[in-house]
Amino acid sequence: MKTGHLLVVAGCLVVICAMFSGVVSALSQEEASASVFWQPQAPLPGSTATATIFFINNSPDTLTIERVGLHFDWMASGFLGLTLSNPVTVPSQGTHTFDPMLISIPVNVTLGFHTYYVGIDGVQGESTALSWDSTELMILIGTGGSSQETYNTLKTQISADLSSANYKSPEAKSLKNQAQTKFDQALELAKEENWAAAIAALQGASSLLAQADTAEQNYKPSFWDQYLLIIIVGVVAAVVVAILLVLLMVRRRRKQPQPEPAAPTPPPPVEQPSYDI
Repeated sequence: MKTGHLLVVAGCLVVICAMFSGVVSALSQEEASASVFWQPQAPLPGSTATATIFFINNSPDTLTIERVGLHFDWMASGFLGLTLSNPVTVPSQGTHTFDPMLISIPVNVTLGFHTYYVGIDGVQGESTALSWDSTELMILIGTGGSSQETYNTLKTQISADLSSANYKSPEAKSLKNQAQTKFDQALELAKEENWAAAIAALQGASSLLAQADTAEQNYKPSFWDQYLLIIIVGVVAAVVVAILLVLLMVRRRRKQPQPEPAAPTPPPPVEQPSYDI
């Protein structure tokens, strides 16, 4: 009987160990980041642009990247990119700049801003399959104007986005501040008529705002974030009510009629001394 119990326990332990040995940690969106540098910054429909992807591995694992590409909002599915004949290894906290890739912009793509993201496939750690997508980035499909016109178009759009952005997430607020810094840098570069650098700074601000939007969507406020204001308002209201009650009591006491003072008691008559004649 005891032997049977031991076999059951041993069997359960084997199953549990097997279950946990198969558990792997997938690379989350926040454990890596990517930025893209375009030449030209605002390609025209029907033209070819060069995209250079800069990748940062913030995860605790080494990543082996076999495929890298871009997916645009005008694409139904798939990626435009590279299958690497020699996979790239990016250590934990490491970075890598991929070789520039040529991206053909379809003729029928509308002018203006379009969203896209970076996709990466490979291996995480020793054997875990890796499939990672970046946060949404933004590209301007240009109007064929000068670099200054492209800058002005970007500046107007991003200025409006900064003004309308109202985040509750601490991470989103931090990313917005970084985007504002990039925007301010662009304004300074524009004063020097360094349009290429100014446009690159504005694109960086746009990318940070896109990351802020994602952070805000994923934000789950804590108990204190949700109820701290309610608690403060309740305490203030209670203090105000207490003060009003005290003032009301004092006012009522002042209105109560005061009793008239009692008439003074007359002194007892003084007895006159008597004399015998």
